Amino acid sequence: MAALGPHLFCPPLPFTPVRSPPRILQHYRPRPRPGRQIASDPDGRLQTSKDRRRFAFERAGELWLSDVMHAVPVEVDRRRKRKTYLLALLDDATRVVTYAQFAFAENTAAFLPVLEQAIRRRGLPMRLYVDNGSVYRSNYLTLVCAKLGITLIHSRPYVPQGRDKIERFFRTVRLQLMPRLTTDDTRNLDALNRRLWAVKLRENRHEPMTIRGRQSLAFAR
Repeated sequence: MAALGPHLFCPPLPFTPVRSPPRILQHYRPRPRPGRQIASDPDGRLQTSKDRRRFAFERAGELWLSDVMHAVPVEVDRRRKRKTYLLALLDDATRVVTYAQFAFAENTAAFLPVLEQAIRRRGLPMRLYVDNGSVYRSNYLTLVCAKLGITLIHSRPYVPQGRDKIERFFRTVRLQLMPRLTTDDTRNLDALNRRLWAVKLRENRHEPMTIRGRQSLAFAR
């Protein structure tokens, strides 16, 4: 496993998008049965082309999910406003949000600091399950995951299997956090993140991790 050096999460610019990134560290390939079309899911179980059953891992760290939510605009230079994006990582087994942060862009440069903070707090995941957005389509993210021994898995286009777990977290943010934001919270990006992390710390005192079947603003410390 590569060490978390200061330069590992600082990608060189410009980024080179990957049209068809390789499936790294994929140890298991199911053998298709006659007459069935097989698609691989993160835990390697067999699925037919019409089978869209949910998957779930039993232990923390076996699979992390990541996605991006379009968020509120904040002030820039006290003269104009700029749109923000919430980048989040969620553990599939425990539903704990390992780390989340608002940023001004939805690209790899904005995602890598979120991934770094999540790893420093919760350790390395075995797998990272993402969609096909531009955030996760870069040579450098593929390289970082390969160096750390993380299996980077992209979901099939138009098949959002497993995305409902992190979408529930985003829905909770929209319903519980966004309506309570004040002008002080949106005066700049740092203030918005402080507001997010304040909710995180307060919720952690009472419920250190989310419980399956429930959803609240609970984050990992």
